[in-house]
Amino acid sequence: MLPSLVLVALYLAIFVLLIRSWRSFWDRRVTRADWALGTALGLFAPLPISVVVHELGHAVVAWISSGTRPGIHLDLFGGAVSTGGYDSAAQRWAVFVAGTVAVAATAVGSLALGASAKAAQPAVRQLLIIGGLGLVVGHLVLLPLLSIGRWSDWSVIYDSSSTLSLSWAAGVAHALLLVLVWHWWRSRLRWTLRAIQQGQEGQLLTLEALHDRDPGDLEARLRLADLCASIGDLVRSHRLLADAPADVAAVSLARSRLAVRRRRWQDTMAATEAGLRAPDVDEEARQRLTADRAIALAKLGRHSEAVRVFGELEPPLADDWWLRYLRGQARISAGDTAGGHADLRSVTDDLPRRTLLHAHIDAVLQGRRSAWRALVLNVVWRLAPAPVPDGIKGGGSSADLSR
Repeated sequence: MLPSLVLVALYLAIFVLLIRSWRSFWDRRVTRADWALGTALGLFAPLPISVVVHELGHAVVAWISSGTRPGIHLDLFGGAVSTGGYDSAAQRWAVFVAGTVAVAATAVGSLALGASAKAAQPAVRQLLIIGGLGLVVGHLVLLPLLSIGRWSDWSVIYDSSSTLSLSWAAGVAHALLLVLVWHWWRSRLRWTLRAIQQGQEGQLLTLEALHDRDPGDLEARLRLADLCASIGDLVRSHRLLADAPADVAAVSLARSRLAVRRRRWQDTMAATEAGLRAPDVDEEARQRLTADRAIALAKLGRHSEAVRVFGELEPPLADDWWLRYLRGQARISAGDTAGGHADLRSVTDDLPRRTLLHAHIDAVLQGRRSAWRALVLNVVWRLAPAPVPDGIKGGGSSADLSR
């Protein structure tokens, strides 16, 4: 009883929030509040729908197989189907597996609609994708695990003593579906959600349409690759850049940006060398490629060379706090402790005091380097989105992807 009351209170709270932010939630602009509300709706709204679908799946197959109409009993967050009995173990298995098949089909349909309905509002696509994922995780992962050692639909589906071949077939289909959904999530769905979350879905759709219309449009290809990299879809970004012409500075800059994002420093070196040799490289692109080269040299442990290349940067890149931080680290590693500390002090002037990076720099300057703080900082840098240097916002250097 208590879990049901908690769920009712949760549903009421979500409903009130949705009514209060109705207009802003359904427009094309996605705020943090819109995203949080959409996530909650996507996770909880499908629950009663899945109960109805699940029981209907049982009832339809029971009706078809027996010829008698079964009874359906629904409550707030659950249900049951009553039948007149089963003629065989196979018939019983078919009735029990039908509910799960119905929910799985609903989940896959929801994911497919969310991924393909490009003209729909961002909130609709978010609800469809998160709702579909919630159904997959809830009904195909959590419920089977929670059913271990208990009587449930899953204990009948996997009852190898009565329906050995059917149970094995169900196991293979179950595993295959989870693998396919996992691949779908990694290759497409999560990047669609990331674009919606960052408010870049409209731009992503526009660039995809431009690229699909004319795959030879280099500018559209580079912009799409850059946007894919910014939302984390590095595989797609790499694919877009793989067959682009190598003697164009903009292509080399995009490849360098992607290589820094992927922390492939030798690839960064190769891309910057090609870009700096490109006949169409201008001063702005040269500066950005130089910043990438300096970052790669520092990460490769070639600190003296990195300091020299950092010295070739001019404002606004030379004044960027993130590049100053990397230059300070390189100077300290190269033996110029005073110069490195000066760079690090200038960085702390631009950072809020209560940040992990500020605390780390303070510890370095005071000679009390903390191993645990450095470890936590490294993990945070690898998991969190990369900062965008102030000197190139809206530009396109890979410096904004460096860690």
